[in-house]
Amino acid sequence: GSHVSKEDFHQRLKVMQPHDSLYMEPYGGRSSQNAFPFFNMQAPKGQGGVLAAIGWTGTWFAKVKAETSKSTNLKSGMVNLKTYLYPKESIRTPKVCLLFWNGENRFVGHNAFRRLVLEHYTWKQNGKPTVYPVSTSFNYGDPAPCNEYTCMTEDYAIALIKRYAQYKLVPDVFWLDAGWYIKAADVAGKKNWANTVGNWTIDPERFPRGFRPIADEVHKQGAKFMVWFEPERVMKNSDWANQYPQWMLDAKGSVKQEEWQKDGDHDAVLFNLGNAEACKWLGKFIGDFMETNGIDYYRQDFNIEPAGFWYNNDEEGRRGICEIRYIEGLYKFWEYLLNRFPNTIIDNCASGGRRIDLESISRSAALWRTDYNYGEPNGSQCHTYGLELYLPLHGTGIQQADSYTFRSGLGTSVIYNWKVTEGNYNVVDMRNKQAEFNEVRPYFYEDYYPLSGSGDVDITADNIWMVYQLYRPSDDSGYIVGFRRANSPDQTYQVKLQGLKLDREYTLTNKDTGAVLVKKGSELAKGFEITLDQPRSSLLMKIEIKP
Repeated sequence: GSHVSKEDFHQRLKVMQPHDSLYMEPYGGRSSQNAFPFFNMQAPKGQGGVLAAIGWTGTWFAKVKAETSKSTNLKSGMVNLKTYLYPKESIRTPKVCLLFWNGENRFVGHNAFRRLVLEHYTWKQNGKPTVYPVSTSFNYGDPAPCNEYTCMTEDYAIALIKRYAQYKLVPDVFWLDAGWYIKAADVAGKKNWANTVGNWTIDPERFPRGFRPIADEVHKQGAKFMVWFEPERVMKNSDWANQYPQWMLDAKGSVKQEEWQKDGDHDAVLFNLGNAEACKWLGKFIGDFMETNGIDYYRQDFNIEPAGFWYNNDEEGRRGICEIRYIEGLYKFWEYLLNRFPNTIIDNCASGGRRIDLESISRSAALWRTDYNYGEPNGSQCHTYGLELYLPLHGTGIQQADSYTFRSGLGTSVIYNWKVTEGNYNVVDMRNKQAEFNEVRPYFYEDYYPLSGSGDVDITADNIWMVYQLYRPSDDSGYIVGFRRANSPDQTYQVKLQGLKLDREYTLTNKDTGAVLVKKGSELAKGFEITLDQPRSSLLMKIEIKP
């Protein structure tokens, strides 16, 4: 899972001997923090396996035990659940999906699961799976001591939109992140975007007419407008904390819980989505806010660990009920927005990719999948490598327009954090990279094969090659995406392509040099060499079947 590291979503391998066991659970109550609720259990000797996915945006667990050499047991559910129910009361518990696959190639299972996700676990728009966007930020960061978007203004935002239009760089979405609300713009540094959440009023000094003028300009350019919120974490003494104390969960709890060892002193309270009245109110508040201000897409962050809040607010003898009601409320809240605005999307952040599970991806996607070192390309390669094994819909930020950095962030979604007001950015380079992204993007919706880093290899190392293959069985075409990292001594790397028709000829075209290679599928499956003369360089090679 995610923990702000180059190793986020890094695949792990454990070989199970009889009586071995493996226990997994996320940290702090966010479903993909330090653990990942998707995993592949492969049987020995080519007997296939089962890919498991857990749907619970809270404290799930999974325990895998090799009972014998021929028998493996999987247990899964909620970590803290020991309760009774009142007459006529009902609860929901974690969903578990098991996808069985045959043979010895585990990537067959991974690609079947990716297709399952798109068809059955992705929110539908007009009967088709939601397509998540290519976005552009409003000059992320601002000058010091401003942070995030605490110094953004209406005039500056509109000017930036016009600048993108002037350069013919208009994205699908213009994305306004944290810091737009009252009390966040303290340039003395005492307050910032993070310690003023709960004050959900647009700053009237910076945005005197609300967001509607910005939204109008975005729509004029043919794009959508997305805005960041963090409604669940509410700072103490903020507007919401003072106005709606009955809807807030304090970490110290309503009753003393000796078993919970964490410090109960927090600078924030948790908006209780498990309270039906509060949940309904929040949906209407956010929905009305979006409608009034012309906001098309909703971005939700969650920078707090909720497990202790839930645990310390359970009724006596009803362990887990607070969490269950909260998670049920989260799903209701998201579904309210999705049904009220049939063309909207929900970007699920949670400190960067820490609430990714089968239920959350059924209503949202993580368009900012990790908070690790913004723009560091090797980390982006690693995150792509691991996440693509299970999920085709996620995104990351790209800071620069050089090929190595840019290709490290390829996927179905992306946010360009280019500063078009700075002289070290080249408009032509940015246009070319946008065109390349649009060309490769559709291939992430079908099959994905890692071509390097198999087993338990450390894919974070700076002295390796990182290579993967995208392939569309629908038209027998694809791409090879390769990276020779800065400390790799090898100019060549051998790859074995997968999924091809072995008896057909394929044309491979290097998109940088124009060089063309023609080989039979059987030859490509046995292996051939790709070459990069310079360290810290990348390769993009188109695969097409010969007619």
